[in-house]
Parts: sequence; structure tokens; C-alpha cells
Amino acid sequence: TGPREGCLAFTVDGVEPFDAAALLDQLGIALRSGNHCAQPLHGALGVPNTLRVSPAFYNTFGEIDALAEGLRRILTGKS
Repeated sequence: TGPREGCLAFTVDGVEPFDAAALLDQLGIALRSGNHCAQPLHGALGVPNTLRVSPAFYNTFGEIDALAEGLRRILTGKS
């Protein structure tokens, strides 16, 4: 098989996923927040909502770097 694509669901300690998504949106970074139609799994894990990023073959290294920088800004309170 060839290269695979996927998605990554995660949380940021101390930051509501909807707030993090809104802050990242202001930086031009698109991702999803919510339960992503996985309410039973989220309930079992004790995590009501997450952020979800779905990188694909068309994303550039610059876009991935921008996501990392946006998350860094959220974690350090510099958003």
C-alpha cells in the first residue's frame, strides 16, 4: 500500500477545545473541535470534546509548522 492519511484527535491541557479552535482559526489554521460523532468513545475516555486535525498529502510542511506554532502560542498564552 501507499502512504496513508489519518487524523489526530487531542486536547490541550487547561484549554477548552472550542476555544483553542477559535484561536487557531484567527491564525488561519483550520481544524475541528467537538466530539466528532464519537460520543461513546469520548465518554469512555472521560473526555467530552477534542480537537481534530486531518493532515493530508496536499498539506505543506509550512502548514504543519503553522499548526505547531499556533499550539505553542496557546500553550504559552501568547495567542
